[in-house]
Amino acid sequence: MKPFLLLSLRPEESLVRREWELFRSLGELQADELEQVWLEAAPLPELELGLYSGVIIGGSPYRHTTPDGARTATQQRLDRDLETLLGQVIERAVPCLATGYGLQALVRHLGGTVSPIPGRALGSEEIYLTAAGRQDPLLADLPEVFTTFVAHHDVCDTVPAGATVLAASRRCPAQILRFGTEIYGIQFNPEVDATALAARLATYEEAGFYPDFDDEHASHFRTSEQSVDLHPAGRIIRNFVEHNAELVDLSH
Repeated sequence: MKPFLLLSLRPEESLVRREWELFRSLGELQADELEQVWLEAAPLPELELGLYSGVIIGGSPYRHTTPDGARTATQQRLDRDLETLLGQVIERAVPCLATGYGLQALVRHLGGTVSPIPGRALGSEEIYLTAAGRQDPLLADLPEVFTTFVAHHDVCDTVPAGATVLAASRRCPAQILRFGTEIYGIQFNPEVDATALAARLATYEEAGFYPDFDDEHASHFRTSEQSVDLHPAGRIIRNFVEHNAELVDLSH
């Protein structure tokens, strides 16, 4: 099988390593079936996208709504690299699963808009599949309403022309989008359960990204009954892998 490519955008190396393991495990992939590029650490390398079954783009604590003058040089470079990669993915119709910050980059690339949520979305949230979502192979075997964990400040408030909304939530009208037939964007991070999200947010709190994420919030996530085994959103990753896994042509 051709490997999948995971593009990681997070600043913290420990979270980048954990992100790879979460996607690998939920996708039921072997170690050599998920390659990782850490875009925060170095510029986007030259990639031959035809060598991959698909591309997965992870999330980030950065915000697309941060004014240009307040963005760090690293974020500005990362955003340019994302623009380049997304252009290649769209031009070549490479299967893609863009999550969190990746979804928002995809929305902006295609002419949609991203705006802040009053306050922010942090905690568990019910996700509602649309009629189109109930028919989409990415969401096969998911209930029409399921609960997942969210942690984001911004949402897509104007859907790009031609995109299809597959799922929404109370505070986010475009939780899952499809562009064409093989390119998807998800606002939440399907790889995280309560334990993983609590650890991620605690790391960001130490770095100043979530200053009001306190011990009470952390305890709530860690004691949640939702575990990896009861984490319905994780099925999305496996569906993406199953639907797009491409065998290597050994005839040449």
